[in-house]
Amino acid sequence: MTKDTLENLRKFLESDDPGLRMMGLSMAKGIKVPDSYKLVMALSMWDPEEENWKAAKELVKEIGLENIPEFPG
Repeated sequence: MTKDTLENLRKFLESDDPGLRMMGLSMAKGIKVPDSYKLVMALSMWDPEEENWKAAKELVKEIGLENIPEFPG
């Protein structure tokens, strides 16, 4: 995975635009996500857009909470 790919993923996941956040979640699902982005995806579960937090919830289930050390309690 290239540095540009990781930077694009981070930009999508941190975007104010709900559609771009969804694109980031879709992108993260298709690649092996490094630990530093797992927290961003976990926090996406509280996205104000229902479609986004549902996608984030599915992705976190695939990763497994035990594999997200940054995830609070």
